[in-house]
Formats: sequence, C-alpha cells, structure tokens
Amino acid sequence: MRDQPGTTIRYLDPGAPRDATCTTALGEFSGVLTMGEQPGDSSQEYKKRRAGVVAKHEVTIHDARAQEGGLAGWNFDQNGFTVAGAPEPTADFSDLGMLEDDYVPRALQVVKETLGATRAFTIGFQTRTEETGRGTSQASYARFAHTDYGPEYEAQLRTILAHRFGLSEDEARGCGMCCVGFWAPFDRPAYQDPLCLIDAASTGTTPLSEQSIRLLYSGLSLGPMNQDRPLEERVPVPGGDAPAIAPIYSPEHRWCFVPDMDPEEALVFKQYDFRPGAATRVCYHNSFRDRFHDDWSDCPGRRSVEVRVLLTF
Repeated sequence: MRDQPGTTIRYLDPGAPRDATCTTALGEFSGVLTMGEQPGDSSQEYKKRRAGVVAKHEVTIHDARAQEGGLAGWNFDQNGFTVAGAPEPTADFSDLGMLEDDYVPRALQVVKETLGATRAFTIGFQTRTEETGRGTSQASYARFAHTDYGPEYEAQLRTILAHRFGLSEDEARGCGMCCVGFWAPFDRPAYQDPLCLIDAASTGTTPLSEQSIRLLYSGLSLGPMNQDRPLEERVPVPGGDAPAIAPIYSPEHRWCFVPDMDPEEALVFKQYDFRPGAATRVCYHNSFRDRFHDDWSDCPGRRSVEVRVLLTF
C-alpha cells in the first residue's frame, strides 16, 4: 500500500477576496476570485500572488490500487473518476499535430466506450513534462485543487455542439452533456508529481455553490484549436472564458492517486457533469509530491498527456 499521509495540498483560501468583476468573451462575471499571470510577471511575482490566495492543508492521499475492488472498483458516476486502458502511444508526443491527428482521436474513443457516451468531441489537449512541470506556465503541473469548468459554461458548450460539431439545434439544447478529463503518462510511469483526485463520494451533499470557489484566470491564450474561429465555434478556454471552480477544504475529502501510474493506464474523470440528476458533478484534481521516490536521485520527471473531452448522452 502506498498511502501518502501528511501530504500538503494547496486549496484556494475561502478568505481571499472574491469581489472581482471580469468581462470575458462569454460575458460579465462578478464575485469571482482572479488568478493567473499578469503581463511582465516574473515567476517570483506570480508565486507570491498565488501564495496570497491559497491555503495549505495536510491530507492523506490514498493508494487507489489498494482500495476494495482495486482500480476496477472506482465508479465514474459515484466517485467521479475511473481507470481505463490508455491508447497505444503516438510516435512523438512533442509534435502537437501528430498528437491531434493520431493520439487524441483514440483517446476520445477510449472515453466514449468507457462511459457509454453517444458522441465525444475534443475541447482541448496538451502535454506536460519535467521541463516546465514545476514552473508557473500553463504547461506546469497543477499546484492547487480545482476543476477546469463550472456550471456557467453550459450555454457556450451547447452553442459549439451545434455550430462547431454539427449537432442539430434541438439535440444540442436537449442532450445530456458532460466535460471529462482524460489523463495518462507517456514515455515512462508517473513516478513524480502524479495526478491526484478527490473521491467525489466524499464531498457530501452540500450544494456545490457552498463547497466551492469560482475563479477566473487571466493571461490564458485561446490556443490553436480556436485559430480564426468565430465566437459561436470557439471552444471555451478553461477558467478563462467563464469561471472554473475549486473546492473549499473539508477534512472529509478523500484524496486518491494511482502510484507509479503506467503509460498503459489512463484516468477518466469529471470536469463538470451537466446532466440532470447526476450523482456527482465534479472530480477535483491536482498534482502532488509523492515522497516515495525521494531517495532515488535520478528519478525521472513526470511526462503526461491530457485531453479535455465534451461528451453527449
């Protein structure tokens, strides 16, 4: 068993100011916490500002392999995540064109089949490696608990179902819809800085608005997927076009990870589930420093690929 007690996780501080009003391409949002890099920021300035809005908490991160039923026992609807087989690796994960044309479609198929969805569409993808992993760029490993989307994305996501992905207006307006994260290591197991997730079954029945913080990032790029696209066809920028959400700390949160996760394994987790009657809405996630390999001086850094997926049911 590889439980990691006494692990420090950053949460957003509920006492940090949340009185900002921000205007994005999707509209005006008030009462949000703002984050992100500012023009001309140094990494030290960014870290200082981030430190002002986060609070550190010690938690135990549980070995998902050791739980009852093993990895097969994690249920997407109840726990907010499940483990699936990853596609065969692409030849070069640094080639974004190859990634988009080769790996991403196969990842979509894995997600669609695993969850029994009707359709699966890409709304973003990227890789993270040891070169930028512990920095402050968009390619860095996640450094506080969050999910990339929130309920205020629904209208725009339904718009792109019709105008970008070709669904009829009636189907786009009425279908069940869920934003999903697909995450897998590549080149080697994720020995360092693995992804960890809050078991959604441990977040209780408190209304989501009372257990989470809405946040907006500044300085995020539209990305290549939105090149020359009109607004009605543009995939929303996570946490940039509308508020993302982050959990308020609770001692009831049950954090989980897959130790030394192999490139043949993939995590599939809820970013936000818009379906009426969904048992759980979100699966908050983060990365953390797994101390198990601290004595391995040449332990290689984490390399991972993630795909943000829009599913219809």
